[in-house]
Amino acid sequence: MDCSQCRIEYGGVFVTRLIATRKWGLLILFQCIAASVVFLSCDFTRGLDSEGEFDYYEDKPEYLLKGLTDWTNSDPFSLDEAEGKVVLVDFWTYTCINCIRTLPWLKDWHHKYSDNGLIILGIHSPEFHFEKNPDNVRQAVEDFGIRYPVALDNGHMTWDSFRNNYWPAKYIFDKNGNLQYSHFGEGAYLETEEIIRQLLVQADMDISGIKRGLSVPSVGRDISTEPLTIRKRQTQELYTGSDWNRQLRDLGTVRNAYIGNEEYFDGPDELKVFLDPGLRHRDQFYLEGSWVVGREKITHGRETGDFEDYIALKFSGSEVNVVLSVEDFPYLVKVTLDGKTVENSDAGNDLIIDRNGSFLRVDRSAMYNVLKLDRFDTRELKLSSNSSAFSVYAFTFGSSPVTSD
Repeated sequence: MDCSQCRIEYGGVFVTRLIATRKWGLLILFQCIAASVVFLSCDFTRGLDSEGEFDYYEDKPEYLLKGLTDWTNSDPFSLDEAEGKVVLVDFWTYTCINCIRTLPWLKDWHHKYSDNGLIILGIHSPEFHFEKNPDNVRQAVEDFGIRYPVALDNGHMTWDSFRNNYWPAKYIFDKNGNLQYSHFGEGAYLETEEIIRQLLVQADMDISGIKRGLSVPSVGRDISTEPLTIRKRQTQELYTGSDWNRQLRDLGTVRNAYIGNEEYFDGPDELKVFLDPGLRHRDQFYLEGSWVVGREKITHGRETGDFEDYIALKFSGSEVNVVLSVEDFPYLVKVTLDGKTVENSDAGNDLIIDRNGSFLRVDRSAMYNVLKLDRFDTRELKLSSNSSAFSVYAFTFGSSPVTSD
């Protein structure tokens, strides 16, 4: 679930994990509570009491780095081996838009404080299957310009040892290895940096010449500046896989699910022919043509010649991203906005516009930035491809207007 600020454990691949370990009643109760409460704010912080003093945790989990593989930018290490340093552990996954928005601050803290006692460790805990591929993660680390250590947590063993439930999530340990602060979701960047600075001073590090705040302007957003009314109107994350949609449908009607086609739920997950009903509700996606329904994605079910099969949705927001995967060969996805070629002024970073229309070139399994509008609006988006490899996992949205670099 994308609550404008964070994703919660019970989404995507984690639905499968919860089904295997909890009864349906508990799962549905958790979904209802999380959907209604977390929507209001996923900006959770622990570590400071009302007096501004550190809150030393009682009955704390056993914070262990377990099951980590394929380390990048560092040899493997444990928290005990980092004694004397301040350690920030960041749980993330490379297609999570909420995680991506925090990277400018993480990279800035690494740049400013890594020579002054701070170690940042990115724990890459995947949401989708293709995010377990070490090559995909290494490419993402390079593309994002991440220089601090990153390790793969494909079995979610470190995730579980921290009792973590969110992407992104930050845990900060002092020089003695004690957890002093945690924050879940986007935001609270200045507060988090202040905790880092206080702990570095406690570790006898001289940071007097280092300024607070970002060293360079960020193209990301600060969630705290967005009006709550806008965030509540924004379309929330839409998953295409059956693990999500079947459970949401079971909470009520098809209107509870992310998919607007009734035939999605007919029979088992398999190749199906869909008919777009035409009348589209906001915050749902609709399919036309042949599609294979899978547990975490939908895949175009045939090769076509004129982009006749598509996925369409009516959304509210100012930014749209889509998570797509590729197998053997790249493919093109045609994108239209309100039935027309996307204008340059509305194009996202990954959209290509030429005389033939507006397209995404899918050459990696990743999140693609499709639209960046100059204002919050409600529009209709359509994606289509002639390739049978066209696989869609999720849509995510933003509410901030376009800003310059």
